[in-house]
Amino acid sequence: MPTTPGTYSFTVKATDSIGLFASASYTILVASQPGQIAFVVQPSNSVGSQPISPAVQVQVSDAAGAVVPGVQVAMNFGNPACSTAVLSGSPLATTNASGIASFPNLLIDRGQVGYTLLATAGNATAVSNPFTVNGFCATGSLNVARGVHSAVALPNGTVLVAGGASTANNPVSSAEIYNPITHSFTAVGNMNSARDFFTMTLLSKWPRPRHRRI
Repeated sequence: MPTTPGTYSFTVKATDSIGLFASASYTILVASQPGQIAFVVQPSNSVGSQPISPAVQVQVSDAAGAVVPGVQVAMNFGNPACSTAVLSGSPLATTNASGIASFPNLLIDRGQVGYTLLATAGNATAVSNPFTVNGFCATGSLNVARGVHSAVALPNGTVLVAGGASTANNPVSSAEIYNPITHSFTAVGNMNSARDFFTMTLLSKWPRPRHRRI
């Protein structure tokens, strides 16, 4: 049985003990095996439950670098940034004559930062660049229930949540930091005074003025 990729034709002949025979011709195609996958169109930032556009594309080639047509490629999450997210649309595609598989209507239903996609063909895999889906993702609960509070995004990507009113409608002084990577809240120091219906502003760091000698 040939193992080198290509098209092979042969004839099989069978003969019995009295000399009668029969023959038949066959043609087999030995396809190249996927050796590597590369994203030629990376996933772009998108909106939850909306198709990722432009269509994600990958190219499959063999160990020698030749493109491999007619191979099925499966698309899954590499990093499901939101644990409850679902990848839908058409996550299966077949490579064309140029070895390219296109995924024109991939959808992710939950928002989060840092998603990646994983393309698989045979034993070959590739992971996309990270991208963002705008939308909502379920998170952990606040340590202290509150409403009419204030929140501000911090430079490191976390969010400071402070003050507000308790379930008994009393102002609270506690504050928490939300981590979008772990989807969790961590209590931090309290404000000096409990308050609700207020705003917070992130202050810039200003350099100290330099004194000039006269």
